[in-house]
Amino acid sequence: MPRLNKGEKTNLNVTQKARHRIMVGLSWDPAQTQGFMDKMREITGTPTAHDLDLVCYLYSPDHSFVEHISGDAGRNVDLSEKIYHSGDNVDGDAAGDDEEISAELKDLPPYISHLVFCALVRSGHKFGDVEAPEIRLADGYTNHNLLLTPINHAEGKDKNGFVFAMYTALPHRKQVGTYITCKTI
Repeated sequence: MPRLNKGEKTNLNVTQKARHRIMVGLSWDPAQTQGFMDKMREITGTPTAHDLDLVCYLYSPDHSFVEHISGDAGRNVDLSEKIYHSGDNVDGDAAGDDEEISAELKDLPPYISHLVFCALVRSGHKFGDVEAPEIRLADGYTNHNLLLTPINHAEGKDKNGFVFAMYTALPHRKQVGTYITCKTI
């Protein structure tokens, strides 16, 4: 698995079977109740569970926004039905990846040329609050990791969004690795 620094590019070598499918997976551990602050959150109605979401933003060849795919109702599959989300996990209590997005790159329509994969914290928390968050890009046929990134760097401790990677119609993946503060999607 190549190690890419922020902004570096590399060829995306996926198995020729399964329509050149890639999979991006997001995982994290469930929140552990720790004491007084968690009790205060429960009393005030602030969520104690960490709800992370995996999102894929689709762009056209001229970089115009097309749509986004997420675990939200009605957003699980793109219009071409080549990019699809596994469903929303609200607490990280699953084995392996908690959320996944698969993309069949071979048959993408020509109006989709860029895919941007992001992880968002939706529960009012920041990445510094989340236990063991990580995101990976894998071959959809073999499940071999092509890129794996923990999302617990000091620079993102107070952020609630992480732009992971960008795929372009050329067979490249780009390690974006940028933390952001999100208001809405």
